[in-house]
Amino acid sequence: MLLNLQTIGQSLWMDNVAREIICDGSLLRLIKDSSITGLSLNPDAVCQTLSRSDVYDTEISLKIKEGTCGEALLCDLILEDVCHAADLVRHVFDKTDGVDGWVSFPVSPLMVKEPEELKNSIIELHSQIKRPNVLIAVNGFLEYSELIQELLFAGIPINISLICSHEQYINA
Repeated sequence: MLLNLQTIGQSLWMDNVAREIICDGSLLRLIKDSSITGLSLNPDAVCQTLSRSDVYDTEISLKIKEGTCGEALLCDLILEDVCHAADLVRHVFDKTDGVDGWVSFPVSPLMVKEPEELKNSIIELHSQIKRPNVLIAVNGFLEYSELIQELLFAGIPINISLICSHEQYINA
C-alpha cells in the first residue's frame, strides 16, 4: 500500500522522530522498508523521550560536565537528532535530486520574538547544521512575510508551517 502511494507521487513523511528510533535502527528500517522519504522532528518528541527513556542520559551527563545546561543543552540534543536524521535520509535526497529526503524541525518557540531576531537565529541554526537536506520550519504568519523572503533569497531551505487561512496561503 505505501509503495502504491509512492508510485503515484506521494511522498511519505514520518512525524515526531525521536532519538530512540534513530539509535536503535528502527528509523533506518522504516526508511528502507516503508519508503519513508521525509522526517519531521519536534522538540516535544525529545521532551517525551527524556521523560520515558535513558537514551539521552550519557550525552546529557557529558554536556553538563562541559558546562552546557538548560535551553542550550536541549537545543544541542535536538540539533544532534536533526543531523542524525538528515544523514539517514541523505541518500533519498541525493537519489531524488532534492525532491525528497528532507528533515524538518521547528524553531524553538523561545526564539520567536521579533522577525529580525528570528532571522538571525535561523541563519545561525542553518550554519550549525551543515546539511543540505534540513528544512527549518517557520510559521507562515503574515508578519513573517519579509523574513520568509529574506531567508529564501539567502538560500536557507525553510518549511513554511502553520498556514491556517486562505490569506496566509496566498501570502506564503
